[in-house]
Amino acid sequence: MHATELLERYDAGERNFSEIDLSNVDLSQQNLSGATFIKAKLKHTNLEGAYLFGVNFKHSYIVDTNLANAQLCGANL
Repeated sequence: MHATELLERYDAGERNFSEIDLSNVDLSQQNLSGATFIKAKLKHTNLEGAYLFGVNFKHSYIVDTNLANAQLCGANL
């Protein structure tokens, strides 16, 4: 999935993105607070400076993902 599609769905109120493939997607500086990414694939995903308050990454594949300066308060990794 491309960043623009994910952000449009998030802005429309969708929060469940379970089993989504976000490999090589740039979501730096984006607000994805409260989203669910259970069993998601985040390989080479850029989440630098993203707002990820309360995000659920349970059972996700997170490899070479940039989480520098991301806000992860209450996130489930």
